[in-house]
Parts: sequence; C-alpha cells; structure tokens
Amino acid sequence: MKKSIRRFCSSVVIFAILMSLLSLSAYATEFPISLSKSVEQEAFSSEDLFISSDLAKRIALLFVVDMVSSGTTNWTTSTCPVDVITMYDGSDEQNIVAYTVEMDSGYVVVSAYIDVPNIILEWSDKAFPLYRQFALSQNDNVVYGGALHYYKDNGSDDLQTLGGGLVNRNDVISVIKDKRNAVYIPETFISLLISEKTRSERENAGGRNVGPYDNVIENPFDHASTWYNGPYECHDWTNYWEPNNTTVECHSALEYSNLGGGYVNHCGPTAITNMLIIYGNRFNISSITSETDDDIFVTVAGIGISHSYYFNSNFINIGTLNGAAGWYIYDSFAAFNVTGITINGRYGINYSNVSISLGNDRLLYLLLDDNDCYGDHHVTCYAYTRLQSTTDGNFVTYLKVADGWSDTPRYIDINSVDDDQYWEVEY
Repeated sequence: MKKSIRRFCSSVVIFAILMSLLSLSAYATEFPISLSKSVEQEAFSSEDLFISSDLAKRIALLFVVDMVSSGTTNWTTSTCPVDVITMYDGSDEQNIVAYTVEMDSGYVVVSAYIDVPNIILEWSDKAFPLYRQFALSQNDNVVYGGALHYYKDNGSDDLQTLGGGLVNRNDVISVIKDKRNAVYIPETFISLLISEKTRSERENAGGRNVGPYDNVIENPFDHASTWYNGPYECHDWTNYWEPNNTTVECHSALEYSNLGGGYVNHCGPTAITNMLIIYGNRFNISSITSETDDDIFVTVAGIGISHSYYFNSNFINIGTLNGAAGWYIYDSFAAFNVTGITINGRYGINYSNVSISLGNDRLLYLLLDDNDCYGDHHVTCYAYTRLQSTTDGNFVTYLKVADGWSDTPRYIDINSVDDDQYWEVEY
C-alpha cells in the first residue's frame, strides 16, 4: 500500500481516469491492460460493462482536459460539450456501440463498453464528425463502423455510406464488437464488480444470520454486552472534539442527494463536509462557520468532480477514489482558506495506529471496504472508546464517527474494519 499521496495525473488512455483503480488504485500505480489470470466470463453481463451517454460525456471532457494539458491541440480550458450522439451497430437489435461527444470545437468518440483496447475510439480538436455530411431526420440513426466509418440508417435494409452509396446492413461489421475482449478489463474493475455483485446478492438473499458487524452502533456498551463476553467498563478513550458532554455537528448524505442536479455515491464529499464542519466549529473558522452545510457540500463536491477525485455517477458505484481522497481533503480545506494542514497515510485501521493518531489530536478519514454494515463507504472519525470486559479482560475498541447516514454520531467496532485504511489530517 502506498504510504504517501501521489498527485492525480490523468492518462491519455482515459480509461485510467475512469475507473478509480487506475493511477490511484490502492494496490497499483499503473493501468493494467491485460489480465494475469483467466476471467470467468459468466461473472459479467453486457449491462455490467456498458457506459451510459452521461458517463461518456464526462469521459470525453476528461480526455479534452488531458489533451489541453499536453499542449498539442487547439482545445482550451473553456472547451465544453454541446451534444452527445448515440451510435449503433446497424443490427436489427439497434445495439449501442459508441457515442460522439460533440464539443464547441471538434469531437470525441467514446466506446459504449469498457472491454476494448482503448475507450477513446476517435477524436479531432477542430473538425466536425463526418456524419454531419448526412441529412439526418429525427428517425434516422448513425451506425458506427470504426474510425471515420459512418453510415446512415433510415430503417431500410441498406445503409447509406458517406459517399452516397448503399451497403447491406448485414455487410457492416461493428469494429467494437470485434475488438471487445475480457483481456482488456482492468483487474481492479473486476474486483469492484464482483464485490458489488456479492454484496447485492447478500442484501437481497434475506433470512441470513445477523452478526456483530451488521447493524449501526449507537452505544458501544450496549453493543459490547450483546455480542461479547461482558459486562464492560471503559479502559481508555480519546475525544478532543466534544468537551463538556457536547456532540459534534454532523450530516447525512441523504440531505444532499437532491441539491443542484442531484448527487449519488457521495459519501466521500459528505465525509469531507462533516470533517470541515467539525473542524470549523471547534476552531471557530469563519470561512467555514459562515457557510451553510449545503453550501459547504456543494463546494466540496464541485472540487471532487472538477479534479476527478469524485465521480457523481451510478456507473459501478465508483464514488470517491480511495487513493485520491488525501488530495481531495487537502484541496477542500484550502478552498475554505485553511492552510498549514498535512495529510498523512494511508495507515491500517488498528488500535495501535488509531490511538496514536487520535491521541495526537488528528481527524481521520476512514476508507471502508465491503463492510458488513456500510459496504464500500467513507466516514470521518474523530474519537475512540476502548472497553475492557470485567469477565475475561478482553478489549473491544469503538471508533466514534460521523457516518454520513445519520445526523448524530455513531460507533464502528474496530474488529469490523481491521483490514481497511485511513487518511490522517494533521493541523
């Protein structure tokens, strides 16, 4: 695991920006273009590998941003998408194979599937896409046959070529279909997909036994007495944020779901919002306390989207990139004129590490992976309580968190996250 923050650098292979895994994967810093082991094809469906038009537009925009930074095109930082044209394979089923994202200058063609050698199929920073030569009516479709090969489909047996000729639709072979292959699926994408499917199946199965880690924890003493060999008493604790029996202010992601154009998979921006509010309230930071929590969230989410730290998309539930979260936190604090902080990590979540971090008066950003209760989730942690059994002397440690699900603090049994990691905010 990387122990320092690596700046997010987009790849010309935009796929490496798309999938979280990529340049900021928890386990790798390079984009894997082939599999080191065989893939069970039945684990995937076309729906799993499909890219929506909305996501294609975002991919295209990221590609443009990447090319602008290279200084080799006529695109600028003000270049923006103006339309998205869906393109088909020419079959009777009208399968979507690609999208042309038309910019105010030029265009980018994005594959509709991720299992291809390069998700960017074609682009120009100045020219119009060639299908503009067709006189397209409302009921006509564009068939994509590969780079610079476009056909007009008006529903008849024949497709019109760019030169005005006709070809039988059965003679048009989609280059996308021929190039799709599981070897191009990143291994970390496979891990995400399998994890998502497994959790979904588990949640939908019903009737499973409930264990100590399955439900949210409101009171650590009650939880420990229910699931472990109690009774328990407090052995040690650290909490610099709630003096005199006060409670920190925290908010749930549900509060922000319908702001603006709507947000999904936004536990990361919510966790950072809670972190900023907790910090601002304690140290009376006017640049934070003068803002509403809604405004703070919108600012934080905007930073995540603009820097590709956070993907506001339902596509395979990417959300906030684990490896980018450190820079995300840093940039969010900077947006509210809080300087001088240091982001440390990532560290393993265990009593030794957490007690040192919290004992040094730090805030923690926990990265939960396939947690029994929270699934893949990010939360802010600011305190801990360690209990000891008066029966057998065993210890149980609970982390106090703003979990992004509730407007009051909750606890996480450290035993349920001992394979996970956290970023530390030092100030």
